[in-house]
Amino acid sequence: MKGYQYSWIFRQNMIAPFIGKVDLEPYLASGQLKTVFADGENYDGARPLHYEWVKLLYDQCRKYNVPFSFFGTGNVFIKDGKEYHICKAYQHVQALRSGLQYPAVEQDCPIQTRCRTCKRRNSCNGCRWCGRC
Repeated sequence: MKGYQYSWIFRQNMIAPFIGKVDLEPYLASGQLKTVFADGENYDGARPLHYEWVKLLYDQCRKYNVPFSFFGTGNVFIKDGKEYHICKAYQHVQALRSGLQYPAVEQDCPIQTRCRTCKRRNSCNGCRWCGRC
């Protein structure tokens, strides 16, 4: 059983929180990684995630035909020199909208209009909680 767990660790790589540039090319080229996951920090005091860092990993994974999943932007996301503050409810949606998923996935997570009466309107992504919209 230990051998199986050890093998799994080296075949999947989770980069979270993603707080700096990461180069996985040597590991991807050698076939040591079979899947790569990435996600930014999403709590108070979160450090920024740069689009360029995610794009680098995405490009490397595509080059070696290794699945890459970008799960979330984190609270602070920087693209083209502009800093975006993204609430937790929208981080996954924005990650999907970036197009940095390999293989590509359908963008089936539209941002919904927030309900004015919902108690969670500042933290949820729509009216699924109150059901009145």
